[in-house]
Amino acid sequence: MTEKNVCLRGRGDFRVAATLKKLANELDLSVSTVSRILNGKGRFPEETRRRVLTAAKKLDYAPNLYARSLREQSYRVIGLIVPNVTNPYYSSILEKIEEECRQAGYTLLINVSNYIESRAKDYVDYLMASRVGGMILASHDVDEEILHVLERGLHVVSLNEHRPDVHFSWVSIDNRRAMFDLTQYMINLRHSNIACLYGDRENMDDITAEMRKTGYLECMKQNGLEVREDMLIRAGLTYTAGKEAAGRLICRPQMPTAIVCHNNEVAAGAYDAFTEAGFEIPRDLSIGCFDSIIPTQVIGRRFTAIIQPLDAICHEAVQLLIREKTGEEKPKRVRFPYEFVKGETTQRCGEPTRSVP
Repeated sequence: MTEKNVCLRGRGDFRVAATLKKLANELDLSVSTVSRILNGKGRFPEETRRRVLTAAKKLDYAPNLYARSLREQSYRVIGLIVPNVTNPYYSSILEKIEEECRQAGYTLLINVSNYIESRAKDYVDYLMASRVGGMILASHDVDEEILHVLERGLHVVSLNEHRPDVHFSWVSIDNRRAMFDLTQYMINLRHSNIACLYGDRENMDDITAEMRKTGYLECMKQNGLEVREDMLIRAGLTYTAGKEAAGRLICRPQMPTAIVCHNNEVAAGAYDAFTEAGFEIPRDLSIGCFDSIIPTQVIGRRFTAIIQPLDAICHEAVQLLIREKTGEEKPKRVRFPYEFVKGETTQRCGEPTRSVP
């Protein structure tokens, strides 16, 4: 039932429904004027208010409060798309976004896409049909078509960088500079044969992966180091993909002495691939990555990593989305500073491995 539907009540029976349009026609006023007066909004001449209220009383007008409450309730719902919850990076995002929404008086609807684009699309369709207050994207599973649909019909904040022609807000770090710094750290450790396992996936337009790959290439070039084609490998985003990509490196005639990885799952897969092949980390190979926010249980060691400030990012994402949908702010892009953490997976090239307590 829409906002224009009303009930006519009298002596326990219900008569034919009158609409705001009918009421407005009888008063020779616009529907919006009648609606605003009946809902106590806006400033109007006292005579106009009196005419509207008198006519509404005569018709025994009652707004459909149930339908309105459903709309207002859906307006205080925020959707979230995450690719998975087994990765501690994404489970932390989910936990922090939920807490931020709860404190702001919003309910969070969660979709776990498992890196399946069709699942993300179905969820976007559902949210748009439900007319929720907005959506937060923490996933890479949104293609070009969905992005433009979102721009037209839903307030959106992404936790990943996007191209300038994508006209909704995002909150992230400078991924290009962060990968540049991670690669430079490896070079400072006297590594020159450095491979990059970047996160781009076939047929997916992932600007974050592109930025990180660019940062690696720019750093290598600035330091006068060669980038062999077989050292730049599309590795996807998952543990399995990282393990397969590392397996291809192991088969190469010239092994790298260091690798930089798109995220912690790719790095964990690479770590296991090399250790299962008999290599010792970091004696034989140094590994660095993004988003190793807690020690990885699989390997019992913490990666050298770029750490994103998830508390600040998630807080700003929720608050920015609320400010946008209430008209207090227009879409914008926010970059937070990142942190570099030296873990237990890197050392100077050729240096003997120190014992780990």
